[in-house]
Amino acid sequence: LGSKKNLVNIDKLNILGILNETRGTDSCGITMDGEILKGIGSFKVYRDFVTYYDLSHPGYTTGVIGHTRKATFGGHTKENAHPFGFGSHKIKGVKEPVFEFVGAHNGTLLNHTELANTGKIELTKVIQEITEEEVEGKKIKKTVNKTVSKIDSEIILERLYKDGDYRVLSEYNGAAALIWQRIDKPNTMYFFHGESKKDEFDKEIVEERPLYYWKENKNSLYVSSLIDSLFVIGGCDDTIDEFEHNVVYEIT
Repeated sequence: LGSKKNLVNIDKLNILGILNETRGTDSCGITMDGEILKGIGSFKVYRDFVTYYDLSHPGYTTGVIGHTRKATFGGHTKENAHPFGFGSHKIKGVKEPVFEFVGAHNGTLLNHTELANTGKIELTKVIQEITEEEVEGKKIKKTVNKTVSKIDSEIILERLYKDGDYRVLSEYNGAAALIWQRIDKPNTMYFFHGESKKDEFDKEIVEERPLYYWKENKNSLYVSSLIDSLFVIGGCDDTIDEFEHNVVYEIT
């Protein structure tokens, strides 16, 4: 996250992504300017994904979010890969609308069905799939609708989007580190990671998922689940720290 879109350093972001492959190689993805690209199959590993897409800096927002996934709920499919997007936002000069809200989640939620029901969110969604069949020796492609279940990560992010507040962050049961962005605030991002008791009878409160940041300067911030990754791209003991737990950070 920076102050100017043309100063966003995609090379450093990609180094973070490659080093964070140890967090998961079931799929990966990136969101920039309210658009989302996801890598599965041959491009499920981040280094293969970014080599194929050869991304440059954003043209509208001043921040980019990437994700490497180790699946817990749901299969290794495109619809389950992060980041997730919701709503619609029109950027001046861009023909097609983009997502209004984008975000990614690390962790596993144990009550995502309850979170969906409480927030009046559907547990399934309809996606379009392209199928191919052969008729009289000719291959014909068809687009068919397919209903799939939403995973826990998509549900908590959709709650954050639709609720318009942070109440879901005190309702979930499990583990969460979250980064999200509203495209109508192109130079702002939101960060959260929780700590809680693993069991209601435990005395010890533990971190659910790590979330570190490197403040390169007053207008440049890099965030990672792994602290070592931030040292590799230039951080030091004086400029790297961890976000406080159970606090929502809105950083501009």
